[in-house]
Amino acid sequence: MRIKKRNIFVKAFILMLIFVMTLPTYAINNEEIDSRRASPFISSIVSSTTSDGNGQLTVSYYVACIGILDEIGASKVQIYRKNNNGSTTLAATFSFDPDSIYYESGMTGFDVGHYSNEIQYRGTRGMDYYAVITAYARDGSISDTETVTTNTVTA
Repeated sequence: MRIKKRNIFVKAFILMLIFVMTLPTYAINNEEIDSRRASPFISSIVSSTTSDGNGQLTVSYYVACIGILDEIGASKVQIYRKNNNGSTTLAATFSFDPDSIYYESGMTGFDVGHYSNEIQYRGTRGMDYYAVITAYARDGSISDTETVTTNTVTA
């Protein structure tokens, strides 16, 4: 009887050991982790829209990356106005592309690991506004973007 208990214990221990050793191979898959990551370069984005109450809006953003990259910031900032009927209207667009009619200088920084900027916009007093920011990071010929939406404020 004593041998049977010991034999059962050894078998249970071996099964438990096999289970523990194989658990990490199916519970944590590196490709799965990488595919869940939103961006290969951008590690965090902080953004907000503020108002001085007299129609002047400030859209602020901060983009942090995984290291020092060639260019970091925002490729586009779009400001939307919420209309009284519940619809939204694109009120303004700012772009980092110097060839664009919406060009705004200073939207990106070069050879840095993080970058912050503010964009000013004169809205219609009493109307609600928010911004959609396209964060941008480039290292060599590889670039990456991620989009975030700010809070809504009254101009």
